[in-house]
Parts: sequence; C-alpha cells; structure tokens
Amino acid sequence: MKAYAKVVLVTMPVLVAPSVCGAEQSVICPTEISQASIKLTGVPPQWTPYVASPLYLFSAGAAAGPPEQLATLMGDSTWKKGASEWTTTYDLNDASFSAGKWMECRYGEYGQVVLSRQLDAKTNSCTVQFSKGEKAGQRTLKIICQ
Repeated sequence: MKAYAKVVLVTMPVLVAPSVCGAEQSVICPTEISQASIKLTGVPPQWTPYVASPLYLFSAGAAAGPPEQLATLMGDSTWKKGASEWTTTYDLNDASFSAGKWMECRYGEYGQVVLSRQLDAKTNSCTVQFSKGEKAGQRTLKIICQ
C-alpha cells in the first residue's frame, strides 16, 4: 500500500518540574498540538492539504524507552465503564529500564501523535489522573511522579 502523506510536527516541549531526589515531580503535557504545528508532506500534487483543528491531549502513560521502541507500559487503573474520572499508576521501581524511564503524552483519540520525555532515572512511580476535557476528544490530565 502506497503512503500519500507524512505528518511532520514542530517540536513541542513536555515539561517536567525540577526533581529533587525522592520528591514529587509534576509532568505537564501540552494541552494540544496546534494546527500550525502539523505539516503534511509528500501529498500528491493534485491535492491541497489542510489541517482543520488541533490535536487534543487524550492520554498519557509511562514507557520503558524512547518512542521509537514502542515500549508503552501497562499500569494499574481504576477506570470503570462510563467513568468520567479515573487514575492509572505505573510502578517504575524496577531495574529493567536500560533505555530509560519515559512519559508519553498522546494526542488524538487513538494516540496518533505522541510527545515523549525521559524521566529522571530515580523515578519510582508515576500516577496519571484523567478526567474528561471541555472539547470532544480531549482529556484533562494531572501527572505526578515520585
């Protein structure tokens, strides 16, 4: 199958508050990726690309390596069907993180775009609190790592 378009994104920071050994650190994902940040390349000459809206933050989670390794971890979740708020906790207190401990911020309802940031190697756990956002396909997240 031939690919007709590639998505190229302008780099956006994922913020992590300065960490003190053993202290909580707050990870702040950008709430959206703006239309201006999304560029389509490799589009067939007869087609004109247009990005109609931003991609909203939809989820986040820990990973056992950089994004290209696709090492997303499964956490312990309190999610129940129909819930408007839930929490997922990731245990990172393990020696098997040779590629580092990472936090992924996922955009689009299926996580089509991911922004990732490496966490401090001494991070033992991260908790992501989810709630429904104001816009369709958007969630509000609070991420605390220790």
